[in-house]
Amino acid sequence: KQPSTSLSRDWDSGVDIQDYFRLFTDLKGVTGQTDADAFWWQASHTRLAKYLPTSKFVLILRDPVKRAESQYWNEVAKGREKLSFPEAIQREIDGGLTDWQKLHLQYRERGCYASSLRRFLKHIPEERLLIVVLENLFANWDPEIKRICDYLKVSYVDLSRLENTKANKEAAVIINPDIKSKVWINAIKLYDRIANRLIQKVARDKASKHQYRERFMRIGKVSARDYYKTDASVTTSLYDFYSPFNKELEELTGIDLSQWKSV
Repeated sequence: KQPSTSLSRDWDSGVDIQDYFRLFTDLKGVTGQTDADAFWWQASHTRLAKYLPTSKFVLILRDPVKRAESQYWNEVAKGREKLSFPEAIQREIDGGLTDWQKLHLQYRERGCYASSLRRFLKHIPEERLLIVVLENLFANWDPEIKRICDYLKVSYVDLSRLENTKANKEAAVIINPDIKSKVWINAIKLYDRIANRLIQKVARDKASKHQYRERFMRIGKVSARDYYKTDASVTTSLYDFYSPFNKELEELTGIDLSQWKSV
């Protein structure tokens, strides 16, 4: 868990770090949290070093092109991204993003892992960092989980029961564009409003809300990610862009990343 705070430049003057620590006071054993921003957001590196001086970090990296697409569709699903994927990439290339856009809507830059790793290691010693390649994790689940457990000094027996699952947060469910009838579209919207109100009353937590919505709010819907396929030319240009960064990351880590080098 983590406090609901901003990673902006005034973080130190607006946040009591004890509020963060209090989130973990009742937990036992090895405690951790997940954070998709800390590795990339430079301002967090000094804070990680200052407030978590003995913590270990497990950095899970995936094909940067697929990562960019995944982040984009996740933002579409949240309603924060209004542009198409090619338009969003071009907006980033053109520059002039606000701080908020850099934190949430900067898709291409985040995949330059070597640059982020060099900055991160200026504050966090290399021995406190374990790098895991997501594709290797999925392909070699048991040995990779054991490697993580050995690094964290936790029981492999307990974690071996974990299942390889995908959250599919970037599905970006929309009303099927093939439905042209306004009557049907309005009926689906009305049903959604009623179903959502009932789910808000019945669901006990965030996870159950998601389950109910997946089960009862899919009528007339499709995944926008599946319906609107990414243009192959955009994908190819991204692989070309990332090629030198991937090579630099290979040299820094000694990890074979050949699986990231083509569409």
